[in-house]
Amino acid sequence: MKIVIREGDLSDDYIGFAQQLGIDGLDINNPLNVPGVREKGFPDVDGLLRLNRRLHASGLKIFRATLPIPSRFLRGESDGDEDLDVMHKSLECFGKASIPI
Repeated sequence: MKIVIREGDLSDDYIGFAQQLGIDGLDINNPLNVPGVREKGFPDVDGLLRLNRRLHASGLKIFRATLPIPSRFLRGESDGDEDLDVMHKSLECFGKASIPI
């Protein structure tokens, strides 16, 4: 059995806290905590790889990450296709970084 908690803020303090709990890894539930999402709307592959290395160095792993929510698309707004483009880019980035969703 694996023990996973949701991410807090992905700071060094939080990662240290997760280590102290003895968990196996994190469930990244808030897309805004994924590197690059705040800045460009979708993950940054290099940032994901750095995060993965940081966690692995601490004995932790990412078990799942959440995609950005396509809110405009779900509401049927005219610019909703942009949300689908962001989801597509996000899927590519998570795939390149070998992070499950």
